[in-house]
Amino acid sequence: MAEHAGAPELDNPEVSHEHSDVDLRRIAYWSIGLALLVVLILAFLLWLFRHYHEREIRRGHAARSFPQSAPATESPRLQIAPRADMDNMRAAEEKILSGYAWIDKEKGVVRIPIERAMEIIAERAKK
Repeated sequence: MAEHAGAPELDNPEVSHEHSDVDLRRIAYWSIGLALLVVLILAFLLWLFRHYHEREIRRGHAARSFPQSAPATESPRLQIAPRADMDNMRAAEEKILSGYAWIDKEKGVVRIPIERAMEIIAERAKK
């Protein structure tokens, strides 16, 4: 019968483990220091906000807050008939672009139709 000698010994003298534990004292000091730093920063910020708030009160500015209710609107801002609105706007623009009207009567400035303005420009360019 074959003799079972067991697993060979797995020992590598070049490889080892850390012989000391984690330095809990150093970790505790760092944690306490970090906590103290956070507390100091928060205390400074609290002092800073109170300082600015008191300065605003001394200047006579009331503390600004959000309005209690929304301001009332003059009318609905939605277009009820957008196609009709567009047609009305285009008709008004067409009236301006194709009609005659005084711009400044004292200075003699007149609005003329685009077609007529282009004809005048073309006649002047020929001369």
